[in-house]
Amino acid sequence: MKHRLHTHIFFPALLVIVLFSVAVCLGFTFTSGRYTRYTAEKRLNVLMQSIDREYSRIYGALPPVESLDHSSQREYAKQLLNQVKERLKHGERDADLLVLNSKKKVVYPSDVSVVSPALQLYEECLHQMEDGSLMPGSPVLLKLSGNPFLVQLYEVKSTGNIRAQYYIGYTRIPDLSLLLSYTWQLLAAIVVICLLLAALAVWLLARIISRPIESLCQQADQIGAGSYIPLEEQYAITELDKLKNSFNDMTRRLKEAEEQNTRFFQNVSHDLRTPLVAISGYAQGIQCGILPDDKKAAEIILTESLRMKQLVESILAISKMDNHAFQLHMTDIQLDEFLEEQVDLLQGARNGKELVIHQAVPTTIKADPDLLSRIFQNVISNCIRYAATKVSVDLSIQDSRALITVSDDGPGISPEDLPYIFDRFYKGEHGNFGIGLSVVKSGIEYMDGTITIENKAAPHHGAVYSLTLPVVTPADYKPC
Repeated sequence: MKHRLHTHIFFPALLVIVLFSVAVCLGFTFTSGRYTRYTAEKRLNVLMQSIDREYSRIYGALPPVESLDHSSQREYAKQLLNQVKERLKHGERDADLLVLNSKKKVVYPSDVSVVSPALQLYEECLHQMEDGSLMPGSPVLLKLSGNPFLVQLYEVKSTGNIRAQYYIGYTRIPDLSLLLSYTWQLLAAIVVICLLLAALAVWLLARIISRPIESLCQQADQIGAGSYIPLEEQYAITELDKLKNSFNDMTRRLKEAEEQNTRFFQNVSHDLRTPLVAISGYAQGIQCGILPDDKKAAEIILTESLRMKQLVESILAISKMDNHAFQLHMTDIQLDEFLEEQVDLLQGARNGKELVIHQAVPTTIKADPDLLSRIFQNVISNCIRYAATKVSVDLSIQDSRALITVSDDGPGISPEDLPYIFDRFYKGEHGNFGIGLSVVKSGIEYMDGTITIENKAAPHHGAVYSLTLPVVTPADYKPC
């Protein structure tokens, strides 16, 4: 099911806001509970440490309690109680305190019934002491009327009845229910406000994004209708502006490709029409018996037919190579011998010009023999057409590649023609179809080779074609 851009942006943003808000509230609930428990333990610990310090100060220099008589034990216990009460009186009251005698009767505060919630806490502590849940050194959590309290017991050692044997420190853990209820209400208000702001922000953002996309869609429709007008709008989002530039560049290249195809068909039609007119005219002349020399007319028909065949084969070869559908039949070729054969084949078409191949180094390459032959014949024939007296072919090795250099001593290529020499159907002076060098470039690159063309440096003159192909090394051979 398809959705609009607003939907794809809004609902994920909404989900993120809700989940983030819930996570914040849960995190606050957890950490606030931990914090209140920690602060209660800290306050209670301060009180119990104060009692322990006074106990150490009074009992520290005395012999073991078991060796003291009952009156001494009562006296020292009384001193400890007085010192603790004095500290509580002067403000050391981080937590509250209950003091019980040996019979577990309250001796501090004097009237436990008026100190809330001391009486209820006293009764619960007695129960916890009897069943062993409340023991010295370990804080215990108690709930009185739904309110949590942290309680800890400190016991003074004694062999008889003393006035202050059990010190019970306690502190209330704050009730966070009201705070959490307010927090959840505040969170709900924040979520609602954030959702409204997010809806507005997402709508504006989606509009900023969707408008350029709609413009690009309209331009795509225009391209389909044959209109190649680029977008001129400037977008605030960098990525969208880059997309627009890429789209305009694609539009430009599509326009150039269409213009090139149009020129291609126009040139092909023109180049095919000329030999067809000649073939048709001479065929009609032979049919009507108005030509004095039928043999010569047949030769012209055959020549023009071969020209048409050459043109059609070149066009088909380029088309297949463009679509990567050209079937290569790669084989190992002794390049120096192959070049000598190609030069021998063209000796009859040199039109009185000298065609020589310099001593070539033995070189083996892997290539398609038919395609390679067409490439060399096109290049050498092109040099013969423009040469004044001589065409030279050289073979050498450079950087593990075979370098074939074909040069002539003609006028060279004009600076105006040089940038377009490999363009399809581009005809220089005295050119034929304007497709031969296109076949050369496409074919050599199809076999992982390269070709460049330049003019000789002054005072020399003429064109120089440089073709390279990868050399077969010993590592490329596989044992049978």
